[in-house]
Amino acid sequence: MCTTVTDGSAPARRTTLRPVRTDGWVGRCITEFLATVTDLPEPQTLLDVAVEQVGAAIDADCALIARGAELLTAWPSRDQIPPSLVAREGEQARERGEADVFAVPIAGPLQATLATKRATPPLDDAEMTLVRGMAKAIELSYAMMRTLEAERRLRSRSERQANVNAKLLASLRERQKLLEELSVVQRMISRREPLADILDAVVRSARDLLGADIVVVSRSPSVIARCGGAERTARFLARVAIPEDASDVDLSAAPQGIPLRQVIAAPVRENGRIVGAVLAGANTPRFQDADRSALLAFADHVSLAITDATTVEAMHRAFHDSLTGLASRALFLDRLEHGLAQAARSKTDLTLLFIDLDRFKIVNDTLGHAAGDLLLVEVANRLRHCLRASDTAARYGGDEFVVLLHDTDARGAAIVAARIIDAVRQPLTVAGMDVTVDASIGIACSTHGTVGADELLRSADVAMYRAKRAGRGRWAIYEPSMHAILLEQLHLETELRGALRRGEFVLHYQPIVRLATGALFGAEALLRWRHPRRGLLSAADFVSMAEECGDFDEIAAWVLDTACRQARHWQERLGDDTFTITINVAASQLARADFAASIREAVDGAGLAPSSLVLDITEALVLRDEPWLLSRLEDLKIVGVSLAVDDFGARYSSLAGLPPLPLDLVKIDQAFIDAVGTPEGSAFARKIVELAHTLDLQVIAEGVQTHQQFEELRRARCEFAQGYLFAEPIEADAVPSLRANARRLWAAPARHRRN
Repeated sequence: MCTTVTDGSAPARRTTLRPVRTDGWVGRCITEFLATVTDLPEPQTLLDVAVEQVGAAIDADCALIARGAELLTAWPSRDQIPPSLVAREGEQARERGEADVFAVPIAGPLQATLATKRATPPLDDAEMTLVRGMAKAIELSYAMMRTLEAERRLRSRSERQANVNAKLLASLRERQKLLEELSVVQRMISRREPLADILDAVVRSARDLLGADIVVVSRSPSVIARCGGAERTARFLARVAIPEDASDVDLSAAPQGIPLRQVIAAPVRENGRIVGAVLAGANTPRFQDADRSALLAFADHVSLAITDATTVEAMHRAFHDSLTGLASRALFLDRLEHGLAQAARSKTDLTLLFIDLDRFKIVNDTLGHAAGDLLLVEVANRLRHCLRASDTAARYGGDEFVVLLHDTDARGAAIVAARIIDAVRQPLTVAGMDVTVDASIGIACSTHGTVGADELLRSADVAMYRAKRAGRGRWAIYEPSMHAILLEQLHLETELRGALRRGEFVLHYQPIVRLATGALFGAEALLRWRHPRRGLLSAADFVSMAEECGDFDEIAAWVLDTACRQARHWQERLGDDTFTITINVAASQLARADFAASIREAVDGAGLAPSSLVLDITEALVLRDEPWLLSRLEDLKIVGVSLAVDDFGARYSSLAGLPPLPLDLVKIDQAFIDAVGTPEGSAFARKIVELAHTLDLQVIAEGVQTHQQFEELRRARCEFAQGYLFAEPIEADAVPSLRANARRLWAAPARHRRN
């Protein structure tokens, strides 16, 4: 191709010498183009190559691809494209197909125009065919390249999505495993399983899920659960600062030997207050955000478990006795109300037992309150074994218990009461010693729920006091008449509280005679109450009441001091330092560790020789063989007093069955003395005296009323006697005058024998 250019002011004129074109020129040009664009990287490069090849092939002044007035690419360069060809008027010129411009539309996704401009010579048919073919090739190539590009983008997006999906799947699997582990913990919490078991499950699950070397639950500053690691490491973790949220723990201050490189922690809360943490530690850094979130979930479940356990414990404390575990008074009253309502609906009976332990105070005073608590716990356990699952037992206060028997009448309740008494009476070991207590039980029944809760409790309480007055270790069914008796007893108890202060107590004395000579051996001091309304009351009418209301110790101290001073006064008046005074000692007195000291203080204060004091101990106490009894009696023997077994034979015991105690005298119960005078009674009395002498014990016969009894006992070599034959209990001033009377009584049988 050659071009001729003229100079001067005339426009340039190009003369083109077209080369000879062989057949297939258009096809080869398009084929070359298609081969070129196969390896092109992007659509814009395709457009750039296309306009260059078209322009070069037809020797155009310029070539371009435009979309409307937007120039997409140009050849030989954008700067060499006339602005008018790109502007709006140029677009219109292309559409009109002016002589020097040849434009062909490019369909498909490009939606543009391929335009060439050559002033001279005009394009021939082959060149226009080439331009049209190139436009179609551009259309197809551009569409294909856009499709490939879309596929590449889609494939890249798919690959990215696949990676995201894989990560999401792994995360979902981890989350599923976390949910499974947490669901196990949730079920344990809902079943109210022990807190220790729940925490153990948490630390095991957290360690497995997080791949940690150690997981600890702390309740600052203590470790309450641990899985993995050493105890020293766990203690260190329990003392770290607790975060407000799941986060890493600063290990810069960790002591030597703590093999952890990363620790994460999440707070544990109880009722909203941070009380500890769940901590996971690893020897190499490995924890991510997902691990922190998982640990926080475990910590939330620990918070729930601790709060729930604390709430349950508080509820249990509110409705159960902290010592025995039985129902509390509040819970019992609530169940009593519900039981009465149920009995009214079902037309059944509801029965209440009111239980009071006999001699519990002795255990408390002797062995201490800790031993008393152990006794109450054991009694509660025995009580449970006597009841059905539907029954309710509660500790009502102190040593009092109550039992609610559903669908049970008074007769059935009496069977249960007898079973409880037998169970409680069995010896039990407290503080290494065998202890025996009894239970007095009152029974009250609400037929068809007609008796209210307050009245039912009051009636059972009244019946319990009736059982206790009848001899303890018994049961009694409430009767309306008991109420009036109780009111009188309550009134009497109120009056008793101030009787000592008002000087209403007096001592009467019954003489004890030497049967061999008729001389006075001494006298027994007997407590009396000059009641302003009821007259003179014996000790049996009020002593047990005094023991229950707490006034007995003060009264007993007054008796001891008064009797000792009176005995010393008689000794001085009679000129007989061997005259003795006998007083009765209660089990509660003897159980006190300082009793021997109080005896020494009393005799020293009265100026009385200890040997002049005789202490009467009931046979029932001796036969119980309390573990503390021997040591108390030995303490008294060190003081120097004499010890006597009172009411011997009342429980059909044998002297041979008495425990080896430091005793001096035995007092034969009046029931045996009444039989003296009959062949069998006299023989039995002689045997008792002989056996007592074998045991180095002197004998006192109680309740002697006839001369025949006097004579038989004297012949049996019984040392002493007391009874109405000699004198009834009398006031102190009358005792010295009995000395001559005792000798006359002794002389009368003697004269009768001489005649």
